Amino acid sequence: AAAAAAADGAVCISGSVAFGESEGCFIEMGAVLTTRALYLSEANVGSGGASLVLALPALLCASRMDPSLSPFPDRPLLLVATVARQYCLLLHSSLVADQWLAALRNLRVPVDDGDGGDGATAAPAAGSGR
Repeated sequence: AAAAAAADGAVCISGSVAFGESEGCFIEMGAVLTTRALYLSEANVGSGGASLVLALPALLCASRMDPSLSPFPDRPLLLVATVARQYCLLLHSSLVADQWLAALRNLRVPVDDGDGGDGATAAPAAGSGR
């Protein structure tokens, strides 16, 4: 995914995530966030093409799931929403989750990082026209 992502904007952050296909069913994927899109690939980070590409303007918001609601309360779960779907990304640690949320925030994706804000007052995603 990194090779395809490099051709589509500067890489902001990348790493391994567990992608939630359905409630309680996660698969390991490589994730790359660039200045233009979020790429998820079933291949290891840095190889192969992306299985899912979410253009930055399509990302409405990102948030950290309340651990009491998560199927994995010991691991942070990020929710990334588009108009049609909510994608779940299970991460290795709170530090990694903070890094992903900071990268999304830097790209002007509205973020609710659990600090009491709802993300609604954050700036709209770059290029979204909102």
